[in-house]
Amino acid sequence: MSKRTPAPLWWTVPLIAAWSNFHVECVFGVLLVAVFSTAELIRPSWLARRQAWQALGITALAGFATMLNPYGWGLAAYLYENLSVPRIVAIAELQPPRLPGYRAFFVYLLLTGGLLAAEPRRLTLSEAAIAIVFGTLGLMHLRETPLVLLATAPMVAARLSALAARGLDYRAILITTFAGALALSRIPLPLLFTEFRVGRAAVEPPQFFSPQAIAFIQQKGLEGAVFNSHNLGGYLAWYLYPRVRIFQDSRLQACPPEHFRRIIEASASQEAWNALVAGVDWAVISVARPNQLAGTGRFPATDWASVYLDGAIEIVVRRKGKFSAVLSSAAPLHETAGRPARLVQAEAAVVAEAALHWRSTE
Repeated sequence: MSKRTPAPLWWTVPLIAAWSNFHVECVFGVLLVAVFSTAELIRPSWLARRQAWQALGITALAGFATMLNPYGWGLAAYLYENLSVPRIVAIAELQPPRLPGYRAFFVYLLLTGGLLAAEPRRLTLSEAAIAIVFGTLGLMHLRETPLVLLATAPMVAARLSALAARGLDYRAILITTFAGALALSRIPLPLLFTEFRVGRAAVEPPQFFSPQAIAFIQQKGLEGAVFNSHNLGGYLAWYLYPRVRIFQDSRLQACPPEHFRRIIEASASQEAWNALVAGVDWAVISVARPNQLAGTGRFPATDWASVYLDGAIEIVVRRKGKFSAVLSSAAPLHETAGRPARLVQAEAAVVAEAALHWRSTE
């Protein structure tokens, strides 16, 4: 906006149209332009009031551009339905950021506020409005914390440039920023380098997913309806659909909310759980994430047998069910997992203890 014209905003229309075909968060791009245009209409700084009206017209077109995708109105419906998700399931990315884990976010928020407040005469209404709106979104949901940086970075850069022009060495700014980022990172410094992954390990982290478990399912001919932990539904569908029909997955809008409420309610009672899974003869359970939607501790050894276990996934079959033959053909549990039996038993004990602790704190 250095030329004091709304003309560059025309680029937002095709950009939003393209963005809407990749991700629902294209709506935040529209929100950014809308906040800017509205603030400029109320108190012109970068644009004249007549130009602000033009900017609002461009914003309206950008809003329409969010529907230029195969889902059309479905994009807005998806976003609206997301608002009800925290009332059903405690999804981490929809929870507010908390200390000390997200200390870097709070430090950036404070520093940004300090830089903007340090020059009140320079601060425009549109800058203040953008900082407040996106700062509030970041405080509400972890998912939106990166938007705070993206929306406020131009204002912060302008203030830092002004400080450099007054004599502050830009190298000091860069070094301080880099050192501060490392010190505030929630990931220990050594892990930033030693745990860097590429390829399959990056998109299929072994602590949560298991190609060996998928291979076991295919080898043993397990198919049809399955109970699966919430976080494994998409994983199973990706590799095994349509031969395997999942019970649930993290696309919460794909099923009525009552479906997830029923699973959560059933997790409190073995009798209710038995009724819930009456129509399945095998289950794929997350070892890494024991919770109400995982089925942890709800497949008793009297009725179910564990035929596969590794650090991420356990597979159980009903002893008198369709796949009971797998019990005789499956290798011993410790051989299937490829590790010593005592290690497998120790992991199972840890999982059971974690599940018990989780239920006691709910």
